[in-house]
Amino acid sequence: MATEATEARRLRRRRSRIVGERIEDRMLALRLTQTSLAERMTEQGFPISQPLVSRAIHGAPLEDAELIAFARALTVSITWLLGLTETTGKWKPDYPLDQLPDTPSKRTGQRDHLSSVHPTGDDLLSAMRPIPSRL
Repeated sequence: MATEATEARRLRRRRSRIVGERIEDRMLALRLTQTSLAERMTEQGFPISQPLVSRAIHGAPLEDAELIAFARALTVSITWLLGLTETTGKWKPDYPLDQLPDTPSKRTGQRDHLSSVHPTGDDLLSAMRPIPSRL
């Protein structure tokens, strides 16, 4: 039986994989390179390097501010970036959070169930605010 901490780590890893896959998918749709995405994020007030973009694509955990910056630069909702909806601009999740379907990872093919650890669309919307520019 998995402990609560083990389950939380598993969910964080799963979320990171989903976010990485979504970043990569959106970059392809927008025809962005890792370098051009980093430049776009920097222009929008969130200086970031190409290696950090690469790490995010490969499943490195991201801070909340980084998630917001990626969502803004890729013109998608955080809800989509987290894998909670299939519509890029939609904030509200497609289904109740305690009933999210199992979804296979594109890279591993493994199925993991996401749970109510994720915030609701309303929580995400309230968290979205302009990123202060760094002078």
